[in-house]
Amino acid sequence: MNLGELAEKIQAKLIGDASLDVSRLATLREADNQAISFFHNQKYLAELSQTQAAAVIVREADVSSCPCASLVVKDPYFAYAQLAALFAYQPERTGIDRSASIGDACEIANSVFIGPNVVIGREVKLAAGVIIEAGAVIEDSADIGEGSHIKTNAVIAHHVKLGARVIVHQGAVIGSDGFGNAMHEGRWHKVPQIGSVIVGDDVEIGANTTIDRGTLGNTIIGHGVRLDNLIQIGHNVEIGDHTAIAACSAVAGSVKIGKYCLFGGAVGIAGHLSITDGVILTARAEVSNDIKEKGIYSSGTALLPNTAWRKCVARLRKLDESVRKLNRIAKKVED
Repeated sequence: MNLGELAEKIQAKLIGDASLDVSRLATLREADNQAISFFHNQKYLAELSQTQAAAVIVREADVSSCPCASLVVKDPYFAYAQLAALFAYQPERTGIDRSASIGDACEIANSVFIGPNVVIGREVKLAAGVIIEAGAVIEDSADIGEGSHIKTNAVIAHHVKLGARVIVHQGAVIGSDGFGNAMHEGRWHKVPQIGSVIVGDDVEIGANTTIDRGTLGNTIIGHGVRLDNLIQIGHNVEIGDHTAIAACSAVAGSVKIGKYCLFGGAVGIAGHLSITDGVILTARAEVSNDIKEKGIYSSGTALLPNTAWRKCVARLRKLDESVRKLNRIAKKVED
């Protein structure tokens, strides 16, 4: 594909030879004269000036620093994402593999692909363009929307509903039982989880992430949500549209999360809390109270050398005693 064609696809202004062919995407450092790269972070300005790429996607302000052809756009990272979709691996997938097991009374569109050893329960609905990769399990009465992609060994439990263009990565489980147990006469008794999970359109769910079904009502994942790998979403959680949560985070049951929130890795949120729209939680934040105002929130301490950290902990243990002493001194001064 030549630069002129690529510029047209991402609506870029091309500065350079439109007939120049490229065959791949690469980082600024690794690119050669057959590759196209992108620049959107001033931290990599030195790499931009030294790149061997055939062309680089840049903002107008950075054209003068680019030593090769430039594809000029307002948002280089978004333009890169558009090109990545063109260059990404797209295996040919057609039909239903002979080893797949399909239950009775299913509604499966003609354009659906079902891979080897897939198990599909009864009364499942698979809309046009759905892809079910090898070893995935789709349980009874699940409903998967148009163009959705269920990857290898993922599980969509019974009565779960996925919207259009949902991507569920390898090993994820959508609709497992919530953590419901009743203590009675010295023993735990399981509380059946009779709700479900409703996932909106254009959602992406990372590998080995689990989303529990509701106890009575449903667990709800809004449109455009992004969930990274290894995330736990508890029963009856509601996540607003276009919120993104990074890996290893855990959200306890019945939490309500607003729209356009951004949570860093390993965030922990206690149960039955409410978080308003537009909240940013930095990595390893621990949320134990409602968040009612938009903003950036953090908790914990940043990394320190071990000796400095131990001193801080020792002083922290004495903090209450020190405050009491200061209060006594202040009272004497006032008297």
